[in-house]
Amino acid sequence: MPDSPTIVTAAVGVTLTPKDGWHRLPITTTWDGLASDVSAWIAFRLQADRLDVAGGACEAAPVCPGSPAGASTERLWEYSVVELFLVTASGYLEVELGPDGRHLAYSFAAPRVRTGSWVARSARQIPMPPGAGWGSAACFDRPSVLADAPIEKLNAFAHLPGRLAGHPAGARLFAFHSLPGPRPDFHQPSRFPRWTAR
Repeated sequence: MPDSPTIVTAAVGVTLTPKDGWHRLPITTTWDGLASDVSAWIAFRLQADRLDVAGGACEAAPVCPGSPAGASTERLWEYSVVELFLVTASGYLEVELGPDGRHLAYSFAAPRVRTGSWVARSARQIPMPPGAGWGSAACFDRPSVLADAPIEKLNAFAHLPGRLAGHPAGARLFAFHSLPGPRPDFHQPSRFPRWTAR
């Protein structure tokens, strides 16, 4: 079995089907729940020994760090990125994907109490059709990053600093399930929606 997730691209974007075990989370609103024209997504697939994550966004000018393509990159959240949070009974996992397979993965016991960091088995760019933006995929060792615990809640976010002018100031942070409050704070697992595998 190859380490890279199999991703099929189509004329309208990326096709990840539930029959193949993929769970796709569209990122469609601002972080605080306002309507947006953002087009970003993240998806994951759980297998016995691996966690596959894929994601991307339509972004005119993605902002990338100087790290090599496919590299585990510290402070990736400061650049163009989509983020997946998976919550279990013992804590939560945050996986970030940026353009060209750059990635970051941390586990937490409680909000911002980091217990581990993880490097993907493999990570790569997803070839995208013209106009569909950027996409990346990464594969992680599931027993390491999730300790085989069932997922109870989840959420997804995007930081897209490369969106073109014409968007409202501050419209760079987006969510699958918004978390309104005085300021953006993605580390609120108690407020994430519950998840049941279908």
